[in-house]
Amino acid sequence: MNRMSFGIAVLAVLFACSGVKAGELTKAEVTAKGFAYNKTVGLGTTLEDFKTRLPEAALQDSDKATETETYLFQESSNKAAQFIFFRRQLYDIGHVFLLSEVAKLGGRAVLDRKMEETFGRPHDSDSNGYTELSLWVFPKVHRVVQYTVLDDGVVSIGVYDSSIEEQIEALNVSQLDLGF
Repeated sequence: MNRMSFGIAVLAVLFACSGVKAGELTKAEVTAKGFAYNKTVGLGTTLEDFKTRLPEAALQDSDKATETETYLFQESSNKAAQFIFFRRQLYDIGHVFLLSEVAKLGGRAVLDRKMEETFGRPHDSDSNGYTELSLWVFPKVHRVVQYTVLDDGVVSIGVYDSSIEEQIEALNVSQLDLGF
């Protein structure tokens, strides 16, 4: 059996054992795809619609080279949300909680449990002593969920559209001048 046939056979067995039929999305994929800030501003929202729904959000950065605009919405002194647009379409939502807000939500253990109950075990994780990072990657729906905990207790939960991230990376590479 050649390498390609073996790989296809392994994938078929894994998929069959997962209990998910071809074309169906898992609960985690549906949740990642449908993620929306306060259930009103989801990935794919246009900049115009966003400004109507969250007029208090302030422009934080605009990068013409990557065609991105970043907005910040300060919900309270303990939490904020960041929204990044590419070509006037929302592709990245990040939610930051300070330690006091994390405590109000039930603490770090509760957040960890909620993330795993919602998305399963992380597909990748890393820790450098100051930051713990967990990633869930859902290629079928072009979503990446990122859960970051800093050593001071600040927590960040973000979701982005991986297909748009790839376009931005391609723009960065095409504009990179290495002198040749």
